[in-house]
Amino acid sequence: MNETTPPPATDLQQLIHSFVRLSTAMTVYGMQQVQTAVESRDPQGSLLKLNDLVESLTGALSSQLDEARKATLANVSGVGADVVSKTLGALNPATLNPQEIMQATGDIIKRTSASLSGLINPKPSAGEPQAAGEVLHA
Repeated sequence: MNETTPPPATDLQQLIHSFVRLSTAMTVYGMQQVQTAVESRDPQGSLLKLNDLVESLTGALSSQLDEARKATLANVSGVGADVVSKTLGALNPATLNPQEIMQATGDIIKRTSASLSGLINPKPSAGEPQAAGEVLHA
């Protein structure tokens, strides 16, 4: 293998790449649909129908999650809603307060970190066996 040839991707790397592409495709498609809805003859009705579709898809996917991951979804979704709300609020110059924006940004980072750390390093439930080394070092 020469220096210009990247190492072969593992199956896990390929899977993660596929998930990144899926997430990106969903985001780009969603923005395309919002643009189409806004440019339609009935933007309000189109946006409501699009929202119903997205909520239906979200419900179908989230129904397949275990309870711990549903909690993570709820937390990250809450953070997303806060970001949208605060961003739209910040766009109004009359309500622009740099101190509040910094505080909100810090809160969002803390909430996101807490939500994602539970997903990345989940604590075993009481019913799951633990390695002896983990029990002895805990």
